[in-house]
Amino acid sequence: MRVVLASAVLMMTAALTAEARADYDPLRVGMSKPKFHDLTVKDEARSREIPLRIYLPEGTSPAAVVLFSHGLGGSRAGSAYLGEHWAARGYVVVYMQHAGSDDSVWKNLPPLKRMAAMQKARRAG
Repeated sequence: MRVVLASAVLMMTAALTAEARADYDPLRVGMSKPKFHDLTVKDEARSREIPLRIYLPEGTSPAAVVLFSHGLGGSRAGSAYLGEHWAARGYVVVYMQHAGSDDSVWKNLPPLKRMAAMQKARRAG
C-alpha cells in the first residue's frame, strides 16, 4: 500500500505542479480516441488487490494526472466518457476501484435487494 500511496502522492504532486499551457483549449480533442489500460496493483500489507484503469493521452510527453474515484456502487469502468475527455486533452487519467464500495455491493443481487445493499454499504464506513 505504501508504494500505491507514494505513487498517488507523486501523481498528485505532478498534477499540482504542472505548468498551465497558454494554448490549452478544453474543447479541442486529439485525432484518435484515447485508449485505456486495465491493471491490478497488489496491496501486500492488506492482502488485497486494487483494480486500476489508466487512460493515456497521445504522445510521450510528461502530462498532468487526474485521479478519479468512483462513487458507491461504481467501478473503474464507469464514467469512461470523463477519462476519454481528459485524456484527449492531454491528461493521464487514473481510475481506482474500491473493494467494498464498488459494484460488487449490488451486482449479483436481485433488483429488489439492491437498494438495501447500497444503503448498508453506505453505513458501513
